[in-house]
Amino acid sequence: MLCGSFAGVLDRVRKTDVVALSEDLTTILFDFHATLARSRGRGAWIRAAREHAGRPTMRDADAADGGPQRLLNGLSQVWVLARHRDPLSSWDLNAADHREAFTTVLTKDVGCAEWLATALYDVMPDQWVLYDDVIDVLTSLRRAGKHLGVVSNIGIDIRPRLDALGVLPLFSSVVLSFEVGVTKPDPAIFTKALRDLGSSASRTLMVGDTWDQDGAAAAVGMSTLILPVKDRPSKGLRAVLDICRI
Repeated sequence: MLCGSFAGVLDRVRKTDVVALSEDLTTILFDFHATLARSRGRGAWIRAAREHAGRPTMRDADAADGGPQRLLNGLSQVWVLARHRDPLSSWDLNAADHREAFTTVLTKDVGCAEWLATALYDVMPDQWVLYDDVIDVLTSLRRAGKHLGVVSNIGIDIRPRLDALGVLPLFSSVVLSFEVGVTKPDPAIFTKALRDLGSSASRTLMVGDTWDQDGAAAAVGMSTLILPVKDRPSKGLRAVLDICRI
């Protein structure tokens, strides 16, 4: 299993092993959120939601929204708080449950007004932006003949957003948990991607940000690269090109 930055990998893996891996890899799978994409600023997200709801300015009557700072903090922790309510993260298996998990946390745990919680969910996909290094890495991989796919635990269809961001055509498979009925770390979600791409696990690299979910691809025989979550424009995906010797 490969982890961290490629520089760290080289500290622990013999160079000949990395060369052998690079020659064998035909397929690269990516997690979506916190791997390919991140949310733009929470303030911009709130403003977009208010515009969407036709209430662009803060009013005294909006005190039930939980206050600006409380709402900002709540948005940064919404899925962490949701996991406290549902440790199995079952919201990623159903679109309606995904919406309900989000809005329930904001209204019950954060004190957000229901209208604003609903609007925040409605505009959420528009807040996703690619890390700065994504397009260069994906296009370089495709030019090198690699097959690319996305494997994501999520309760909504991200294809329209991938398309709007200009990268959907680069992927030959997009496997979403709410469509296939299983979530990472279940091996079935990884084997579904392998079947879609006609690839074998031994020739596939899974790239993500979580050991317990993305790292589980190792259980089906894939190599894995886990990149830390960092609040910066670049994700460090150049490591994938280094592994593939591109």
